[in-house]
Amino acid sequence: MELSAESRALVESCKAFDRFADDDGIVCIPRVNREKPAANRLLEVLAGAYGKEWFSHTISELLSASDWANKLGATVRVNAAKALKDKLELILKGEAPYDIFVRWKSLA
Repeated sequence: MELSAESRALVESCKAFDRFADDDGIVCIPRVNREKPAANRLLEVLAGAYGKEWFSHTISELLSASDWANKLGATVRVNAAKALKDKLELILKGEAPYDIFVRWKSLA
């Protein structure tokens, strides 16, 4: 496969995360056998990804960003639900182009 030098460098940099890989590929939420719990393993991966920019408060900042994204996502879902409601009301009125017919039972 032909890759640009930039792509090859990115692939090479990802090898630094091989140390977080698990032999069985399973990440259990609680501690199982001698493996660390998923929360600890996730923190290690995040710290590895952030490198020197990782600080003890970084996780709090990420969680705040997650809260903001959830609120934004909720707004998007509410707006989508309102748009769907409006279209369904148009279908109930039956005016073109929303005058659709659906057969619920077979003709037999």
